[in-house]
Amino acid sequence: MTPKEFDDQIQTQLDVVTKILTASGQSQEAAKTSIAALDKMRIQVETSLGALRDSVTIKINSSADTTAIRAAELIQKNFIEADKQALLAATRYERAAKWLGLKIFIILTSVIIAILGIAWIVIINYIPSLDEINLRRQELAAMEATALDLESRGANLKWGTCSGEPCFRTNEGAEGPWGENGETWRRAYKGH
Repeated sequence: MTPKEFDDQIQTQLDVVTKILTASGQSQEAAKTSIAALDKMRIQVETSLGALRDSVTIKINSSADTTAIRAAELIQKNFIEADKQALLAATRYERAAKWLGLKIFIILTSVIIAILGIAWIVIINYIPSLDEINLRRQELAAMEATALDLESRGANLKWGTCSGEPCFRTNEGAEGPWGENGETWRRAYKGH
């Protein structure tokens, strides 16, 4: 090889190495620029993602607040309506309680009046008056006086019932209209 050829070959190799070094320097600069751009882009993406996350959180919270407010309004309306219905029901129950109290009072008063009326009828019909009691006492006293008078004379009266009428035993033998086994009975005198 000639020195010129050798120089040309070395020059060619040096040119290639220079190009490689230049290219590698440029690549390194481009890589640094690309890395810086990527880092800047990463920061922008993180910032955008953070802003997006905050925006989504705000929208979700706002939507939740709006939904909660709407639900609270609906619940409030339902409670207001339920309160109105409860007041109406309470009014109806109070009215019914008053009527029930009045009905119970009327029924109890009617029952008491009926019991008193029945008692009055029983008293009038079955319990004798004071005049009747005094009259019967006088009759009993007169009968006792008669019985004592008869007893003092030796007569012993034995009372019974003959054909539904009071009668007394006599010792007459066979002449009395009632009797058997040797006994005779006569009706008592009813004179006034």
